[in-house]
Amino acid sequence: MQKMEKFLDSTPICDDRAALKERLDRDGYLFIRKLLPKEAIMRVRTRLLEKAAEGGWLNESTPVESAIANQAAACKDPEDRYMKVFRNLWADEALHRLRTHPAILNFFENIFEEPPLAHPTFVQRNIFPQREDFDFTTQPHQDKVHIGGDTNYAMWVPIGDCPVEKGSLAIATGSHRFGVLDTKVGSGAGGMDISVPIPGQWVTGSFDVGDALIFCDETVHQAVPNQTNELRQSFD
Repeated sequence: MQKMEKFLDSTPICDDRAALKERLDRDGYLFIRKLLPKEAIMRVRTRLLEKAAEGGWLNESTPVESAIANQAAACKDPEDRYMKVFRNLWADEALHRLRTHPAILNFFENIFEEPPLAHPTFVQRNIFPQREDFDFTTQPHQDKVHIGGDTNYAMWVPIGDCPVEKGSLAIATGSHRFGVLDTKVGSGAGGMDISVPIPGQWVTGSFDVGDALIFCDETVHQAVPNQTNELRQSFD
């Protein structure tokens, strides 16, 4: 894995609207600790893991809450065997309600000083551990090529703790200032990878339950490989 610096933690300036906006405009991202309540995410995590276990995604010899993956069941979106299990996870109403949690809407309204619109584009990912014969790591890309329109801001949240080695997200700081970059068809999540040199300094970090990463739709980002034995779950 390429060398990366640590996220700049913006939690200490959460009450300073102007400072948050200035940093978001400058760096293209904000890393915020405990933006969402731990209890809300853990309730969703428990249900999603139970459904994943029912679908055979987890190791039957270990506790469900440990999220140890069944390597023999490794699959990815949009394979039929992935979608068969994923549809049950996707049907969880509380999962969808997380993106419109008052803490999130209030945070965005504070930054932009107007009511936010929760974009209908919503993604929940389940990433199996990387191994020699399986890899579905999200490669460097921009959300703009998928969404279009005016500027949007994404929020990436792991469903549970996510140390770097479990496959946390990484950001190319300042890359949003260079517009939409050329792409190529990719094999990882998203399927549209950047095909030209990427500007900016790569940063990443470990997430605790409730931490969130917010970034502009032209900010280049990627996931780092899931090098644990656990299923990595997230939503954005």
